[in-house]
Amino acid sequence: MNQRIALLALLAALPLGSATASGGSGRAPLDPTYVGECGSCHIPYPPQLLDAASWQALLGQLDRHFQVDATVEPPTLEQIRIYLAAHARRKPSGAPVLRVSETAWFRHEHDDITVAQWGRVKSKSNCAACHPRAAEGRYSEHEIKLP
Repeated sequence: MNQRIALLALLAALPLGSATASGGSGRAPLDPTYVGECGSCHIPYPPQLLDAASWQALLGQLDRHFQVDATVEPPTLEQIRIYLAAHARRKPSGAPVLRVSETAWFRHEHDDITVAQWGRVKSKSNCAACHPRAAEGRYSEHEIKLP
């Protein structure tokens, strides 16, 4: 069974709920289309990590998504757009932010990570390096395993 199918099976078994970026008691429902398309290359970031304008900006440049052509068919794109808008962070961040690692929340939550630890993680987008349940949308401080 390939990773994509295994991830979709895992996500289908998860309970639904409302999520918090800090890994609170619930999770936003994980849309299978979003998980299948976006989660095929990286973890499906919880939609509440960015505001709607930031998600819109990201989706508007999928042909050059961080040096990769991540273009999807228009109906699929619309379904992802609706999902992200419905579950995006409610408080606007001003100008659109294209990287979760550039948000004020991310910087605040990770301000105690040392340069050496970041070096072992390799990339700030590699959430699973420290958050073993990141693919499930779980980022609880109680589950962190620093490299």
